[in-house]
Amino acid sequence: MTTVATDGKSISSDSRIVGDYIDQIGSPKIFRVGEQLIGVCGSYTECLIYIDWLKAGQRETDRPKFSEFEAIHVSRNGVYWIDKDLQPIKASPKTAIGSGGRYAMAAMLAGADTKKAVQIAAKLDPYTGGKIVTMRLK
Repeated sequence: MTTVATDGKSISSDSRIVGDYIDQIGSPKIFRVGEQLIGVCGSYTECLIYIDWLKAGQRETDRPKFSEFEAIHVSRNGVYWIDKDLQPIKASPKTAIGSGGRYAMAAMLAGADTKKAVQIAAKLDPYTGGKIVTMRLK
């Protein structure tokens, strides 16, 4: 899957894509949509469909259906966790998702910033790896 971690002001993720093999190129998992930063994990195809849906205006008639999807939305209004049902749930500023999310949460609670938290998760979670990317709110 992946690891995405936020402290409410920045968001970090790995870039590993795992399917029948581990992709060596890496893919973005953090996107800027308007004033928000959005970190995604799960089926990468579903992640890209979700981002496209957001950018198109979130029309209910085009609402996608997902089986393996999770996202964190970070904005000045707070942090929201979203699963495959697309119902936003208010989350604490320090939040992490994905297969390495628990490792990243533990690292942040021990004082690591989001980038370091994802780096630590990558040492423990086989589905987390590649380049670590961090973006900050404007």
